[in-house]
Amino acid sequence: MTRSVHVLDPGLLTTVQDSGRPQGPSRGVAPGGAADPWAARWANYLVGNALGAAVLEATLVGPRLLLSGAAVLGVAGADMQVRVNGAPVPPGHAVRAEAGSVLESGSARRGARTYIAIDGGFATEQWLGSRSVDLAAGLGRPIATGDILPLGAPVAGAMRGPVENTCRLSATVRATAGPDASGGLAARVARQNYRVSARSDRVGVRLDPEGGPSPWEGVGPAAWSRRLSVPMVTGAVQVTPDGTCLVLLPGRGISGGYPVPLVVIAADWPLVAQWAPGVTARLAIVSRDEAIAAWHEEGHAVPPA
Repeated sequence: MTRSVHVLDPGLLTTVQDSGRPQGPSRGVAPGGAADPWAARWANYLVGNALGAAVLEATLVGPRLLLSGAAVLGVAGADMQVRVNGAPVPPGHAVRAEAGSVLESGSARRGARTYIAIDGGFATEQWLGSRSVDLAAGLGRPIATGDILPLGAPVAGAMRGPVENTCRLSATVRATAGPDASGGLAARVARQNYRVSARSDRVGVRLDPEGGPSPWEGVGPAAWSRRLSVPMVTGAVQVTPDGTCLVLLPGRGISGGYPVPLVVIAADWPLVAQWAPGVTARLAIVSRDEAIAAWHEEGHAVPPA
């Protein structure tokens, strides 16, 4: 009998995500995938899955789920007070659950996104080789009450952990100079403090300036009024005419017209994904060599395949 998960309550925004679709841009679709790939990989590691298997990504408020069969569940990322049959399952922990078990979760107390993995992974529909829901591209939708999510075959003997830190948090993220760093725009963006906006989503985290000079001081957004749309990447920091910044996440589009003075380094994408509304955030400029070194450092810290 195929195992499944019955959605009793979807939470605020919960979607199925995996490691994404690398070939997506050639088809006009962003790569997508988990907003916090670090936490998603750890969730899969805890239950013995391939690190890129499909998991549930919950944002700010988690879901309530019913298991149709026995399974191993792992939780990583933000602390959403997950409980299975009333027993707490903190981030970095896995638990064996019998058929009929209920997973409940609440609001995030630390971070913004929680990842729930089940051994065998979620066996939902695929688009362009990935199960990742892409809301901007119209590929799939968030889970809803009454949904039945199929699971893959059980993984024999699967359960690992606990893992000490599956949620990386920092108010400051590192960024390299972007294609529009000239004219001092990058330096002015990096000097500003920002407040994470509640309008943030999987497309990107919106940063509202907390006082201080406008990044457009001495330049003016009119200088970019005839700019054509250009390709975009995850981590790109777009600056709008009112001085708001948008740090693009995996749910982004593949092109955009706002200038990009900075690009958040890949090693720090998980930090951006865990910025919750109201958090004060900063961008620090680093060199290309520092970005590469940080990437290698993160590579040594990810779960073993």
